Amino acid sequence: MKPNKPSITGAFNIVIFCLALTGLSAAAQAALVDEGSAGGNNCRPASISDAGVEVGSCTDSSTNTRLAYIAATSGSEVDLAPLVTGYACMAGAINHTALASATVVGRCRNANGVWNAVTWQANNPSTTPLLLAPRTGLLGLGGDVRTSASGVNLAGIVVGDSISGNGTHTPVYWAAGSTSAVELAGVRVLLGLLSTDPINCAVSDISDATPAVVLANCPSGATGMGKPISLIWTSLGSNAVTVALPAGAKYCEVGQVNVLGNIVGACTFATSTHQTTFWSSVSATPVVMSSVAVGGVSQVSTHNRAVDMNATGHIAGNFRNTSGETEAFFWNPSTTTGVALASISGALRDAAVAIGNNDTVLVNSETASGNLHQSHVLAGGTAVTDDGTLSGGFNSAGTALSPDGHTATGVSETTGEVADADRQAL
Repeated sequence: MKPNKPSITGAFNIVIFCLALTGLSAAAQAALVDEGSAGGNNCRPASISDAGVEVGSCTDSSTNTRLAYIAATSGSEVDLAPLVTGYACMAGAINHTALASATVVGRCRNANGVWNAVTWQANNPSTTPLLLAPRTGLLGLGGDVRTSASGVNLAGIVVGDSISGNGTHTPVYWAAGSTSAVELAGVRVLLGLLSTDPINCAVSDISDATPAVVLANCPSGATGMGKPISLIWTSLGSNAVTVALPAGAKYCEVGQVNVLGNIVGACTFATSTHQTTFWSSVSATPVVMSSVAVGGVSQVSTHNRAVDMNATGHIAGNFRNTSGETEAFFWNPSTTTGVALASISGALRDAAVAIGNNDTVLVNSETASGNLHQSHVLAGGTAVTDDGTLSGGFNSAGTALSPDGHTATGVSETTGEVADADRQAL
């Protein structure tokens, strides 16, 4: 399960654009609830669980340092303890269990100012987080120097990368409650690498199933000309395997795996087209989303990509429409045709962010006046509902959706262009 369903890295790098626009009239007020900024100024949620527990990051108003926060209930932001006092932290995800057993995953700077992956226990926010250590190397020599996290599952197992001093990434996992990195096996043979070659993989997700399935994308060896190759571990103790490529694909990258073992990714074809691809299992023949129904009329779609998949294998993503604009889609991969989610009235473009298990899709839409607004599409629909902004604001953007699809979070301008976290019941 990906944190927030976009990855932790994606959550850290969400671009909230248009927040500096002024002089435009705001749309009608929607049912967004101001989460405030108790943890500091300019708070942005990264993930919210089915239990309604939200995590994210704020900027300390006095030091301008990023602080991680948790809100067990709406409007109750509490700082998560830093790894080192005075150094920045960012929360990227919470796994979707009850507060008493939930794990928060993020990253913090150590005393040398270097970012490393960490975990907090959600019900003990004031406790110093666990630093997820890198590989130690043979006899403690030649070990890696930092870590990054890419996913956490219901059992609290974290996956990510152990990173060497020269920036080489090795795929690893940390058992629940452990700080010791364990290398995922069987990579070099599939990539055509020698024992001295760098692996440089990037882990993308871990499933909630038992045994857990892990996904990663790695550059192939010399014979593969460095093209990405998708690796899958069907358990933490197994060797890596690959998925089949669709006909004509040059390479594929895998992004997410659900509890059923469904996998979604994107494949690149000879014509430099990129299309969303679905595997019902590791050994399955892939299905490619080759067209999108726009207003009930199917059109060929050569540039599309998934952003999220739910527990039943339904997918939300974005495609390039005939005008060259970005538009959101919903896809049930029982067919090869997705369904366009039309922009709000007067808008040129929108973009999907996440999909819930009830098929509700969180969308960010550009208004006719050029502002960005948090929006959504309820299950079974195609019309995007504009959720507006917090009072006094011009722009907002959804950042996370609970897995059940009932609660959305985002960031919105308020009076004076201050950015507060928001929450909305859907």
